[in-house]
Amino acid sequence: MTLCRRAQRPGRSRALSRYAFGQHQRAAEDFRKAIAELPARYHRDKGVYLARESLAYVGAEEPEQAAQVGLQALHVADCQGVELLTTHGVEVVEITELADLASNVGMPSATA
Repeated sequence: MTLCRRAQRPGRSRALSRYAFGQHQRAAEDFRKAIAELPARYHRDKGVYLARESLAYVGAEEPEQAAQVGLQALHVADCQGVELLTTHGVEVVEITELADLASNVGMPSATA
């Protein structure tokens, strides 16, 4: 019996739940673990998880970490197409906020 994709990724579900309940630091850690478990060919999922991990760091008030991970998400969005992230629940507004955050903490742009 084959499980659906969602059932095979408990780390993702846990991370989303923790984020929703305001446990941002733990959510970021769970997203990091979920990213590590992804097969290399899952570029779109990696981009989505990176963006969500970055937003979790924003909630945890860790702007440098949020910017660093956000730049990785922006790189995936640039390579794979922003529409791939936006169709999976990461809004363009959130992506541009990550870019602004990166510039505010003095990090180079993902597109530079």
